[in-house]
Amino acid sequence: MSQVGNDTGGFLYLIKNFPGIIYGIELETSNILFIEGKVEEITGYMKEDFLSGKIKWNMLIYPDDLHLVEENISKFLKNPGRTLKSEYRIISRDRSIKWIMDEASALESDNTIVSGFIQDITENKKIELTLRKNEKFLSSIFNAIQDGLSIIDRDLNIIRVNSKMEELYPYMVPLEGKKCFYAYHRRDTPCGFCPSISAMGNNTLKNGVVPYDNPDGKSGWLELFVYPIHSYEGEVIGAVEHVRDITNRRELEERLRFLSFHDILTGLYNRTFFEEELYRLDTSRSLPLGVMMGDVNGLKLVNDVFGHLEGDKLLIEAGKILKMSCRKEDIVARWGGDEFVALFPNVTEDIMEDIIERVYKNVQESKFNKIPLSISIGYAIKYSTDQSIEDVLRKAEDDMYERKLLESNSIRHLIIDVLERTLYELVQGERNYVDKVKRLSEKFGLSLNLSKRELDDLMLLARLHDIGKVGILEEGKIKDEFIFLESSNVMKKHPEIGYRIVQSVPELAGIANFVLHHHEHWDGSGYPQGLKGDEIPLLSRMISIVDAYTIMRTEKPYGKGMSKEEAILELKRYAGTIFDPELVEIFIEKVLSVEGND
Repeated sequence: MSQVGNDTGGFLYLIKNFPGIIYGIELETSNILFIEGKVEEITGYMKEDFLSGKIKWNMLIYPDDLHLVEENISKFLKNPGRTLKSEYRIISRDRSIKWIMDEASALESDNTIVSGFIQDITENKKIELTLRKNEKFLSSIFNAIQDGLSIIDRDLNIIRVNSKMEELYPYMVPLEGKKCFYAYHRRDTPCGFCPSISAMGNNTLKNGVVPYDNPDGKSGWLELFVYPIHSYEGEVIGAVEHVRDITNRRELEERLRFLSFHDILTGLYNRTFFEEELYRLDTSRSLPLGVMMGDVNGLKLVNDVFGHLEGDKLLIEAGKILKMSCRKEDIVARWGGDEFVALFPNVTEDIMEDIIERVYKNVQESKFNKIPLSISIGYAIKYSTDQSIEDVLRKAEDDMYERKLLESNSIRHLIIDVLERTLYELVQGERNYVDKVKRLSEKFGLSLNLSKRELDDLMLLARLHDIGKVGILEEGKIKDEFIFLESSNVMKKHPEIGYRIVQSVPELAGIANFVLHHHEHWDGSGYPQGLKGDEIPLLSRMISIVDAYTIMRTEKPYGKGMSKEEAILELKRYAGTIFDPELVEIFIEKVLSVEGND
């Protein structure tokens, strides 16, 4: 008996001094049958709290880990003969979170009763998580570096690579285990870029720039650095290869070199390069030296009406034509804005005339579809070293402007035709409407005894007063069915847009203010500036009346036009508010009284 008593006492001593918890639990009810050990130290609760059922063990389990424990119990019930060992977190009474190791097995007499041991492994877990976090941290740095990194041993075997290195050599993945010279250079023997690891010592080797040409067709340039890896004893045991893809940098350098001498838009030489070449070629060997200057007509118009992208296309087309019209040895450059310049070493008058003729011929065949391409060209030739190259350049520029002046009338008509054609293409029925406005405007102007200049401006205004609609429709701001709805806030912008358009063409600038104010009202309620009475230009007041009458008489997609009598009544109704009352009276008596009903 004494022996048994001693054994029992020793067992109880072991239980009470066990550095964890010993427990027994009924799985179906989660009732704790017995619990001993460091219960309060680990959980914060007394063992009586568990034995009384006040606290159940699953109430302590960290919510995110509960499903893991339940899955393990389910597996355990299916195979009760096994020992269940798991790690999970619990929340102690003071709300601290602890990691525990739970090792349990079923009693042989009853599979539903499990006994086990619980140990607090929080400190060990912290160490483990810290190590794992450090490894993850270092690994994330290794992989986050945007250059290729690989670790090789003394025998040039690849031990580890980062993700960037795999991007550089995707056709060789996995890289680990391969010789570096085979993986990176597709060679069977070490190449000149593979360092002798044993000879590296403490030096950092830089092997320079390496070209590459991958099987997938990608080619470029790599910059290679090699750093030694030392053991604790100082022996070189391997190396880190640092590979940087400098293809983009090399291409950028080439691009910057190109841009330093070329115009970014047209690809022609730029003004800086041209001026250098101008003085380089200003020698007797290059004489006669020709200089040509060209000015693209209508660039501002294209920019204002169709946008700067179309303006860029116009310049690109002009540069292309000038380049293809000249000889290979000639230097063609963009002087700036809409001006181009070219140098012709060892040229003659006949050759210059032939080149200019080719330019005009190619211009006529141009496929630019917004406006017909037009370039005014002038040239001069230096025959003697006594002539100043600056004077020759100035003469070429003067010649260009003289030709531009001579061509201005035809350019003016060309631009007007283009603007009208664009408007007619965008607005259904606009051609007939404009023809009626022109006819009525001419009669109106004659009835007021306008001067020839005023009458010419009025006729031009009749053609172009609504040209601002081109800018709106080209940008897709409104749908066709809203073209005539002047109450539209978008449409109210067309006088300002029209103003900018005609202002951008020197030959049309004289009617810009008339276009801007043709929707002003006599009482000041119009737009865009709210002018009233005589503040509104006379031609704007006149075209406002003609415009309104023609719109009222014109059939529209959404309704039938008014009769002549109905339109006259509307003019009288708004005389003194929208329209100049005196001009309304003259228009009705002097124009409409002799006008038919069509």
